Amino acid sequence: MLQYQNRIGTHSKRWDDPRMKDGMLSLWVADMDFQCPPSVLEAISKFNDYGIYGYYSPNDSYYETFQTWEQKRHQVDIKREWIHFAPGVVPGINWVLDEFTQEGDSVMLSSPVYMPFFEAIHENKRTLVENELEIIDGRYEINLADFENQIIKKNVKLYIFCNPHNPVGRVWKRETVEQIIDICKKHHVLLLADEIHQDFVYGNRKHISVANYFDRYDNIIMMTSGGKSFNIPSLQNAFVIIPNKDNWTRYDSILKRFHIWAGNIIGYIATEAAYAGGEEWLEEVKQIVYGNYKYIQENLKELKDKIYAAELEGTYLLWLRINCMDAEKVADFLKNECNILINDGEWFGGDRYKGYFRLNLATPRENIEEFVKRLKSGLKN
Repeated sequence: MLQYQNRIGTHSKRWDDPRMKDGMLSLWVADMDFQCPPSVLEAISKFNDYGIYGYYSPNDSYYETFQTWEQKRHQVDIKREWIHFAPGVVPGINWVLDEFTQEGDSVMLSSPVYMPFFEAIHENKRTLVENELEIIDGRYEINLADFENQIIKKNVKLYIFCNPHNPVGRVWKRETVEQIIDICKKHHVLLLADEIHQDFVYGNRKHISVANYFDRYDNIIMMTSGGKSFNIPSLQNAFVIIPNKDNWTRYDSILKRFHIWAGNIIGYIATEAAYAGGEEWLEEVKQIVYGNYKYIQENLKELKDKIYAAELEGTYLLWLRINCMDAEKVADFLKNECNILINDGEWFGGDRYKGYFRLNLATPRENIEEFVKRLKSGLKN
């Protein structure tokens, strides 16, 4: 079912980046090198045959298909009135910061984390508060004592929660999610959860959505999308889940203010088709991604003292660190010695993450084999 596509020369942000040199291996931007599910291609083709791109309102089946997916895959019951629109999770986060906090307010995140979260805080002129993740027995954990202390000390108004976590690949345990919710409730903090990677969870782990706890605390906004799950991010369609009526009224006022009545018609059609018919395709992708992770784990075993690789519990992104050279040199080494383009660690929280990098695993095995080959050769040299 899965079809690999060579994306060079297709205006791909990843493969046609200006930094690309001849033969460079591009494993950075978080999209896939696989054609999206057949159900999506068929639905778009059918609509294109119709050929009218007038104003459009999604029908009931669009919402019902998403609700069915959330119930089946994540055991979450999403009510229709909770579902609101954003063209993407990042724009949605910015809108929420603008509407639900004031200039100068403290907004917290847990670093290292996806750079647009930092940008949203800075660009909306909010005060950044960082709850740094800790590595305990090789695995990242949230320091919950620090989490609560920072909320109290810095008077935090909103917390951006990344689950599963990008870039470290953690799928947070139920008790962690519950403790975060309870602390936010205790201190009246708006909990804004990015769950866009919810469908990439491996082994016997389970994604615990904050939407399970709306009856426990309703000052929560959860965001997700089919963009990552089905490789359709450019179609500009995301779900903003808001259980509190006052909050959803405030959120919708943003869309009204900017006259954003609906999204891209193709985005609606593709998203519904993906949730309706993309499950088998997704499972095949997950097998390839996890197989790529296991390949790296096995083939870098001999370098375990030189390279740290976080355990992949969720997402299709691997977080690594090269320990055997000056952290300042790692990014240049990968780009110029190994001819590999990746996300440098400092992109996820500044200079303290130099030496780390994030690797995209949603690509054919031969690209991962080439990555390992180039990395080993570069380290030997």
